[in-house]
Amino acid sequence: MRKKHEKTIAKDHCYFVGFRVTLENEMRYQHSQILADDYEALIAGIDEERRMILKRQLATAVSDIEPVFVRNLLMHEASMIDSIEKIGISSEIQKTLLRRDDHRFTVLSRSGSEQIYLVHENAQDALTAMRLTRLHNINLAANDFQPLDVRHAHPAAKEFDSLFHQVANQFLILLESSRRIGHQH
Repeated sequence: MRKKHEKTIAKDHCYFVGFRVTLENEMRYQHSQILADDYEALIAGIDEERRMILKRQLATAVSDIEPVFVRNLLMHEASMIDSIEKIGISSEIQKTLLRRDDHRFTVLSRSGSEQIYLVHENAQDALTAMRLTRLHNINLAANDFQPLDVRHAHPAAKEFDSLFHQVANQFLILLESSRRIGHQH
């Protein structure tokens, strides 16, 4: 859900979102790509995707569709991964996610393109964890809040992580080929 319609797609506008869909006593997982040029557009995109899942009758209520994994395409870049590892955030995330806890989310985000923050939130889903992170941190309450990686310690997060890297590789190939084609005209 981008607010500005542009011909090019910036990497930091690309999100991979994993949903837990509960139908009666069965849990299923589904993922989607969302293009969003800011936090509010990301929230709108997640809400729209929840409505689409409901429309396809994969759940009986929107409350049965919970985003549990949100990752920005920037998290696939070696430079971003290196910078996070240098300041110890990567190991802190791994330590937090060692023990399963369906309601303990790690929220890695940044304010603008400068400061990176890691916050742990107790929440029902990733959307609530992001909202609580913004609420609890004055530096992130500004309009330039950007979630980079939001997840909880659940086996499905490992599956989403693996899918993210597969999708990211394919998406980056598409982005690069569309840029080359755009330059030829």
